[in-house]
Amino acid sequence: MIVKNSNGLSSRQGKDFIMKKIEIGEYNMEIFQALCRSYFTSFLVDVKEGVYASISLAPWLTQLPEEGDYGELIHALVDGYIIEEYREEVERKLSLKYIKQVLNKQEITDTKRSYYIDYQSVRMGEKKWCRASIVLVNLDKEGGPERILFLIQDITEEKERELKQQKSLQEAYELADLAER
Repeated sequence: MIVKNSNGLSSRQGKDFIMKKIEIGEYNMEIFQALCRSYFTSFLVDVKEGVYASISLAPWLTQLPEEGDYGELIHALVDGYIIEEYREEVERKLSLKYIKQVLNKQEITDTKRSYYIDYQSVRMGEKKWCRASIVLVNLDKEGGPERILFLIQDITEEKERELKQQKSLQEAYELADLAER
């Protein structure tokens, strides 16, 4: 039985149609924007030039310039939002030097083309857990990262569950240890 969709195409024809659209790039921007909406803030970074352009900014970050020097962006984010104990590591792992070390032709694989760092920030007076992800867009002719996506998402609920589970495991371990004595 052939099932037709609302366009009158069979499932197989529909898949072929979508793949052709993707191949010719018609949906690339829509796909890109949908992926970026999964994050509360996203930037496209030109690694060679050291500049960025914002794709989307969370309402509490709208005072940041929509484009500019990437190093200045990182300093503004680290100094203005990230809790002290995470600042040094976040600044190091978001630096262009680190990006170039980790996301180059010698280091990447088909399945390893990104990395992330978790940290705590202060947003509107509340501590939140965030994840900054650096995703390779493309390499230059020399094999270094040419462009990357810098994406930030809120992972507070995920981290709180994880910390609660760790606490429960620790308590169970301590109870088991007491029972053995």
